[in-house]
Amino acid sequence: MINTALGSNLVSVKPALLLPLAFLFALPVRAATHAVLPGTAIQAKVDIAAPGDIVAIFGGTYWQDITVNKPIQFVEVSGQGHW
Repeated sequence: MINTALGSNLVSVKPALLLPLAFLFALPVRAATHAVLPGTAIQAKVDIAAPGDIVAIFGGTYWQDITVNKPIQFVEVSGQGHW
């Protein structure tokens, strides 16, 4: 048993409970893919993407400024936007 003092409270954690919790947090998380078609805003997809997600940009001309403040991946997709 591990005892940790937190202020005036005492928290007890049994080591047998820690191992299953470690596996729960070690499960792989699948990244979502957000498609950007010609004529749509790249920033809108960047805004809804979570860290680790992929923003797939279909071929076209995009005259846009974007701000990226999280680790996401951009990929170019050839074709006519058939997703």
